[in-house]
Amino acid sequence: MDNYTEFLESKILEVKNTGFEYSEFHPNTFDHQKDVCQWALHGGRRAIFCSFGLGKTVIQLEIAKAVIKQTGKPFLIGLPLGVVGEFREDAKNILGLEINYVLDQKDAEHALSFEGESKILLSNYDRIREGKFDVDFFGGVSFDEGDAIRNLDTITADYILKEMSKIEYRFIATATPAPNEYTEILNYAQFLGVCDRGQALTRFFQRDSTTAGNLTLYPHKEKEFWMWVRSWAIFIEYPSDLGYSDEGYKLPELKVHYHQIDLKGRSQSIDRDGNVKMFTDPSKSLPDAAREKRDSLIARCEKSVEIAAETPDRNFIFWHDLEDERKLLEDLLPKEKTKSVFGSQSADIKERYLNEFKHGNYQYLATKPSIAGAGCNFQGHCSDAIFTGIGYKFKDFIQAIHRILRFRQKNEVNIHLVYTDVEVEILKKLLEKWANHKKMIAEMTSLMKKYGLDQKAQIEELKRAINIERQEWKGKKATLINNDCIEEVKTMEDNSIQMVLTSIPFSDQYEYCENYRDFGHNDGNEGFFKQMDFLVPELLRVLEPGRIAAIHVKNRIQFSYQNGVGFTSLIDFRGLTTESFLKHGFFLLGEHYITTDVVRENNQTYRLGWSENCKDGSKMGCGSPEYLLIFRKAPTDIKNAYADNPVLKMKAGHYICPKCNAKQKQTKKWELVSENAAICPDCKEQSNLEDLMPHKQLSRGHWQMDAHSHWKSSGNRLMKPEELRSLNLSQISKRWKEYCQNTPYDFEEHIALCESLDEINKLPSGFMALSPWTHTQNDFVWDDINRMNTLNTQQSSKKKEKHVCPLQFDIVDRAIDRYSNPDDLIYDPFGGIGTVPLRAIKAGRRGIATELNELYWKDSVEYLSAEEYHQSVPTLFDVIQ
Repeated sequence: MDNYTEFLESKILEVKNTGFEYSEFHPNTFDHQKDVCQWALHGGRRAIFCSFGLGKTVIQLEIAKAVIKQTGKPFLIGLPLGVVGEFREDAKNILGLEINYVLDQKDAEHALSFEGESKILLSNYDRIREGKFDVDFFGGVSFDEGDAIRNLDTITADYILKEMSKIEYRFIATATPAPNEYTEILNYAQFLGVCDRGQALTRFFQRDSTTAGNLTLYPHKEKEFWMWVRSWAIFIEYPSDLGYSDEGYKLPELKVHYHQIDLKGRSQSIDRDGNVKMFTDPSKSLPDAAREKRDSLIARCEKSVEIAAETPDRNFIFWHDLEDERKLLEDLLPKEKTKSVFGSQSADIKERYLNEFKHGNYQYLATKPSIAGAGCNFQGHCSDAIFTGIGYKFKDFIQAIHRILRFRQKNEVNIHLVYTDVEVEILKKLLEKWANHKKMIAEMTSLMKKYGLDQKAQIEELKRAINIERQEWKGKKATLINNDCIEEVKTMEDNSIQMVLTSIPFSDQYEYCENYRDFGHNDGNEGFFKQMDFLVPELLRVLEPGRIAAIHVKNRIQFSYQNGVGFTSLIDFRGLTTESFLKHGFFLLGEHYITTDVVRENNQTYRLGWSENCKDGSKMGCGSPEYLLIFRKAPTDIKNAYADNPVLKMKAGHYICPKCNAKQKQTKKWELVSENAAICPDCKEQSNLEDLMPHKQLSRGHWQMDAHSHWKSSGNRLMKPEELRSLNLSQISKRWKEYCQNTPYDFEEHIALCESLDEINKLPSGFMALSPWTHTQNDFVWDDINRMNTLNTQQSSKKKEKHVCPLQFDIVDRAIDRYSNPDDLIYDPFGGIGTVPLRAIKAGRRGIATELNELYWKDSVEYLSAEEYHQSVPTLFDVIQ
């Protein structure tokens, strides 16, 4: 195995075991529970996703006993409200343990000051944060249901992730990781020390280029993602998943009843401009959803009570979300049979009421899923639940259902959903999440049955994903190869390429395919540039001496959760790329700047927000441009430093004579004898101009435009608001560009124009209409790039997958024209959908590209085939001539 193969295999996210062996379990512990405990303790930091009723409480208590024996330190279990009673009962009745509930560090130390006291301590999530527990005091910690770190935007989650992750042995126990809320699973991974959340985001998820934080699991990464989760989290639906009998673990039949209320007399819905909406759709906005809940409150509560009254001998849970719903339910239900559990009650009262309902002491319980939806077991005396309203929070919804849909439930379970006629879309989305949840559980349990508790078989299967079968398409002037660019460039001859032109992957920001050969499939910049260390020396070897490697890059965004400082910053990816190429023998000649749209960038990153800038201007940076870095390979002869094969641009009227000296100096002007022929000033031989035009004719004026970008004013001016009203947005942008090119820039005037556009509702929020135009004494700022002019436009129109970071035609065309000769061979190691070879053959060059993603490669073949066919078909004038 070579070094490159070893490097690729090192990319596999293999989760290390940091725990210990243990087998001294209580006789009342079931076999499947013992297996889970042993697996979790051997791992040291693991997630336990066991279905409702399989005994997560007992599992956590047995883990706690083992960790206490291993470390000699207490073990802390974090709980949601209302679950303390469950733990105390299971600890005493099943394992014969006495456990203590503590409020803070002082309370914990006091509880252990009595001889013989258990070192298993329980506390609520908020108490853990407020109590400021000393993490060195504990040998292990477990969080039941994991509610506290499902999201990152809470003080409690922040404290737990930063402080509790310092404890050596850490565990999460929950029955339902939400399948669509991937941040929950990634937060668990970060807490357990399995993987950095940002790294996992990049590796498995496609980011929305228009909306920050909107994540979609790559379809081709779905299997690998769940295999990775399976390596540190155990999913069990039934004991049979581990090879044991399911006797006593059969779930009861579930019936879901739908109760739609056709509501009349709704309040008028007004949009932000004061217009009355004809139709209400609460699925479109939070204000509309809240208004619908208010308008339908009485009708929904009355319907809920009516449903319960149809079976007066049965116990019911009324799940609700609003305090006004609770108060109305209390008025409608018989007071002697009803108890409500709500937020402002003391913990003792909550625990007492929930425990009494569990044991059948009263008939009706009204509470929120956020209060009693996790950890409580009500299956002993209740099998009916009513959701007085529905929403999007699937996690709360499914948890609430499984308070009664559990193993050892003897009766048929009835779930009643009450909703209005305009909440049908909300119901559909809720049911869709439910279907996805079932799909996820089926996937995870199948992996459990296939691989068991040992991840070695998984690792071996993932190693096979490194393999790739090479494919090649060869046209007249272009070659497209589906392969790893590193493996491919190794087969190329020395000094065989005249130019390298590419947009390299932006470290691990994106992954383009499922293969571990993908450069985006790395652990941060360090891993990325380790892989570049295999490529860059080969690029230097195959490039002709003195020729150019033009590399398109952009500085990377580092979000606050990545840098740990609470605000977004930048990673100098341009500098790291430069360092990589210089290290391997290239020389940096310069860098072209390509301006970008800051409004679009803010929509993608939220780092340039208007509102945040108003709160604190020091928090906002500025838009990040793109760069085309120009690297050169040293020529063989360094006396004049000309390339071995120079990129020639002849002065107007000067030619290279094909008869006397192909490399003669361009000092003498040729004598034109006709429109089609000229005489060489040296050998006096006549040649046809067609034979003398292989290289670009560069006039003095053209050279000056290449070297200088300042344009003189033509006297044009800014448009007045009343003139702007008559123009569409594209006309406004065009006039603005013309004005900037010919008029000294005025910052205040620019702001005034933007404000004028905003006043007439012509300043878009999705992109920047009037970008600053750059006056410069050099030609390294390219501000005229058409950002829509890419092959992605064609990809979109053909309903194909868009390339994540396509190169704009303008950048490619300009680079090819400036740094290559006609018929030169131009290589793109990251070919994508074929932009570089396509523009190369359009410019009279030859192109070669490698691409790892087979779908991208097939698209590039289609585009290049079409272009070569187009060039081969003669026009009418060609035939006449």
